Amino acid sequence: MIQLSDGTLVHLNVSSRLCFPACFNAGQRVVELTGEAYFEVTQYEQQLFVVRTKGLEVKFLGKLNISNYPDSKKAEVSVLKGRILFCIKNEESSMQGGQALIVDLENGKANIGALDKRTIEWRNGTYFFNDEALSTICTNAYRLYGVHIIIEGPLANRHFTGSINRKQPLEDLLDYLRDTGNVAYYKDAEGQIHLRCPNN
Repeated sequence: MIQLSDGTLVHLNVSSRLCFPACFNAGQRVVELTGEAYFEVTQYEQQLFVVRTKGLEVKFLGKLNISNYPDSKKAEVSVLKGRILFCIKNEESSMQGGQALIVDLENGKANIGALDKRTIEWRNGTYFFNDEALSTICTNAYRLYGVHIIIEGPLANRHFTGSINRKQPLEDLLDYLRDTGNVAYYKDAEGQIHLRCPNN
């Protein structure tokens, strides 16, 4: 956990980076995020906290989670408390506590829906995936375990729902995928993990 000069607390996820000054200048509080972080912002009257990340700028007071990894095609903002302003391609909109924002970084389209608090359970070591593509699940597994998983054939865009906990071995995730009946896995001579269709 990081404590900024204004007292704001930031929890950084794995493979994430936060750029911030040693001391904020008078009149502005701006940080730059790559990856994912949970913010608990110290409230200053008339001074919003600003997070800049790829394709998106968020201004807020309160508690929220922002996920925007360099290799992701979407950014996600989950607002637990407070009200935020977000800017995409110079267009500003707002949302409030209990809502979540998903931004398609390729076309700039934004969708606001209800907050799913499971999205911040990564702070406790649990990653939930809800109708996520297998390629995304494997990317998250790499961040968690540091192991590249090779996907063979048309499996990359097949979707799954479940969870990963960093206290459990990677094999638990692989066994879960296998038990769906849609995925088989094996290790090659070099120890690399491959996922393939079960009938191949």
